[in-house]
Amino acid sequence: MVSVLLVWSAARAAGAAQAGSVELWLGELHQARSARNWQRVTKLADQILGVDAANVDATGAKITALLAMRQTAAAVETYDRYVAAVHADDRAFLGEIGRATLWDLARSPGEAAVRPAALERLAREGDAAALADLRALAKSSSRDNTSQQLPANLCLAALGERTSIEWLVARAGEHRTNDTVMILDAAAARQITLPESAVVGLLDDPNPVVRASAVRAAGKTKAYGSIPKLRQLLNDPIPLVRLNAAAGLRALGDVAGERLLAQWLTGEVVELRIGAAEAFVETNSREWIKPMKALLDDENPISRLRAAELLLRTDADSSWRVVVDALRDP
Repeated sequence: MVSVLLVWSAARAAGAAQAGSVELWLGELHQARSARNWQRVTKLADQILGVDAANVDATGAKITALLAMRQTAAAVETYDRYVAAVHADDRAFLGEIGRATLWDLARSPGEAAVRPAALERLAREGDAAALADLRALAKSSSRDNTSQQLPANLCLAALGERTSIEWLVARAGEHRTNDTVMILDAAAARQITLPESAVVGLLDDPNPVVRASAVRAAGKTKAYGSIPKLRQLLNDPIPLVRLNAAAGLRALGDVAGERLLAQWLTGEVVELRIGAAEAFVETNSREWIKPMKALLDDENPISRLRAAELLLRTDADSSWRVVVDALRDP
């Protein structure tokens, strides 16, 4: 009986100590939020959300932490990260809080891309109201919402909405450089299937930034009709266009791209060597590792850091040395 009481007393004392810590963290959280110190907010929210709910009634604290996170730059990603990380018993509860936080983001006038991203996340979970709001945002032409039309249509295109894909193609055809690049980069990153003719038509764009993005999108979206043009662009005067063309051809199964990337990987031009390695990183190939290790001693600090960044995925020990040295360098 005595041993049971001792265990109970120890557990109660630990719970009380944890409760005291939560109260302290909450006070600091409010101060950090008032000071707009989002890095500190994130750290304190991490601590609060990691509290064991079995020992402490941390429900209110967790609500406060999650709602505080809504003002940070990575607010939308916060929802996924914490729902996956907390104790299994808390997931349903935190999922509801997360959805409420996403709706808070969707209704607040913040950064243009935040509202559509929050609505897309809710729509993916079957929220019909969020999908309706996202569609309305994509069609809006008022002064306040014009800047959100493009992000909203990108989100709807990622959900497979045909009308938004058509809107993006028309917008890209207006040759507004920033919008066109954003559309092409989003298509490449999110596997948005644009009509092949729209992508191929931009491969000849006189602006090298647009051309490079179009080349990348052609490979990522499997635009096989672009292969003849991509072969021509292997001789483009802009290195990034050449790199993207080679990577695109490789992704489309053309041996010319594979051969050229392998050649650049061991060549003298560092920029091409790193770019070729980045293309190989996306596959299971390991032939890029040795050339990148050689760059860890390069005289150019930017080259060293870019090589280290790639190698951190497979060879953390030697790469961290470069990163730590760079941090120490004033």
